[in-house]
Amino acid sequence: MTEMTLERRRGMTDDGKDSELATNRLSMRAAAKACWTRPEPALNAAMETCCAKAAHEMNAELCRHLGDSTQNSWEFATNWQQLLCHVRVRFILANPTAGPEAAHNSWVREKLEDGWSYGDTRDAEKKTHPCLVPFANLPEEQQAKDIIFVATVRAVHAQLVREG
Repeated sequence: MTEMTLERRRGMTDDGKDSELATNRLSMRAAAKACWTRPEPALNAAMETCCAKAAHEMNAELCRHLGDSTQNSWEFATNWQQLLCHVRVRFILANPTAGPEAAHNSWVREKLEDGWSYGDTRDAEKKTHPCLVPFANLPEEQQAKDIIFVATVRAVHAQLVREG
């Protein structure tokens, strides 16, 4: 996305959220790409849980910012939400070159294998979700969730490794 595209988008938005999201997108993607191209050291259970919790909390906060109240904090997340976070952490760290698109595709596979299908709204009882589409078809704010999740996992894991 070029600066001209960003400026045009800023002019088209009426609320600060969309404008702020567009403004920060380039730097967020660059930072995330730098995180997901490094090889990752070994993962232990405590590190995995720390990465899963941090990434989940970042995701939940972004959801709240976007007006989506379906993501509880880690302590109140359902067992399947926590388990899926652990699965995503393992995938991200086992695949050092995997970026947000690969992480999203992995999430989609997990959901489909668990009986979920595409639906216009997220409904845990019916197992429908509007994000069960290819990454490129997601709205930009939903793509941001995957970008932030991957970057958070890699950054927290790297910090834990440094701390020993």
